[in-house]
Amino acid sequence: MSKHIEVLDSTNKIVHVIRIADSADPMDFVPENGSFVDISPEVVIPSSLDERRAYRSKVFSNTLDKLNPLWYNLLTEQQKLDLAEWRQAWLDYPSTGVIPEDLSFL
Repeated sequence: MSKHIEVLDSTNKIVHVIRIADSADPMDFVPENGSFVDISPEVVIPSSLDERRAYRSKVFSNTLDKLNPLWYNLLTEQQKLDLAEWRQAWLDYPSTGVIPEDLSFL
């Protein structure tokens, strides 16, 4: 389980999510301007499904959308299963709010 820090703007809208190590001190991540950050283990809850979908799209655009068949064919069967589970967890994210752990091979 890892921790996430949600950086909020003045209207309490999430503007950035930072994943930090369990051993990290969250107070080290408070912005200099004193903006409030909300620390939550494993679950990040943006204020709307649209924000969650937008965040998921951003993650996919930097990972799955850049993959090609040649790269995919080089994966082991276990990596393909892990990738499928990771993708499904991201597809479920708007309704669950649970951000899946990063895959080491992505």
